[in-house]
Amino acid sequence: IIKSHFNKLPFLMVRGEENLKNLEQMNLKTLLYSFPDISIGLNAESKTWAKKYLEKMLLKGKIVGISPSVVIRNIKQNSRQNCSGKNHKILSKMIIKQLIDKGNSVLIIPHSIGDGKDLTNCDLAFAKEIYAEIENDKLFILNDTSLAYKEVRAIIGQLDFYITGRYHSLVSALTIKIPVIALSWHTKYNDIMSLFHKKYLAINCRKKSIDDAFAEIDEFYQNRNWFDENYSVKMHKKLIAEIDKSIHLLFTEIEKKR
Repeated sequence: IIKSHFNKLPFLMVRGEENLKNLEQMNLKTLLYSFPDISIGLNAESKTWAKKYLEKMLLKGKIVGISPSVVIRNIKQNSRQNCSGKNHKILSKMIIKQLIDKGNSVLIIPHSIGDGKDLTNCDLAFAKEIYAEIENDKLFILNDTSLAYKEVRAIIGQLDFYITGRYHSLVSALTIKIPVIALSWHTKYNDIMSLFHKKYLAINCRKKSIDDAFAEIDEFYQNRNWFDENYSVKMHKKLIAEIDKSIHLLFTEIEKKR
């Protein structure tokens, strides 16, 4: 059914090379293009705004952000050891405690918000649960549901380091040039990170054990030789040009149908 619908389209825009390879295996008649996610082009709110916002939260010193994901939390564990399912919370708490022990303030950033209560689809509900289980004055939670996407992106821009299980928060960190690690469950995380960095860490939570994930995260946090900001800046400019091409392609097709 999907193949039939896809073959009726003039073209398909796919996020990332790995996703493109997956679609190519369907042997579609439709033209396929790989373009970066359009959210790469979003400008963040000003740094001044973000600094003032964090000051009101009484956040001081180095701030490390973490965004646990209910998607990963709800993925069935393939074994007792991998870091999806209930082990995602265990790993998140281990990371938070380790970062605080290293002298950081830690900000939990829920990046997909529902009613703040439903653990099946709301990151805020999950964040509240984790926050309540760790009593420490160096731990903070971003529970302001009135924030716009560009404002959250600006807050991410004030972090010293970021660990996230959410795709668009990962995009924010990459575009605003913050060292970031992904807690991933899908190839799209590798796709987007490979556009900005030659070396990166995307933990496959379906397969990686808690202990191995924790060790790799600590290694990438301690040694940041992998983070090349100049390369990221250069790639960002190139990707914006690719997005412009995708928008032009889309509007050209719309004009044909008018």
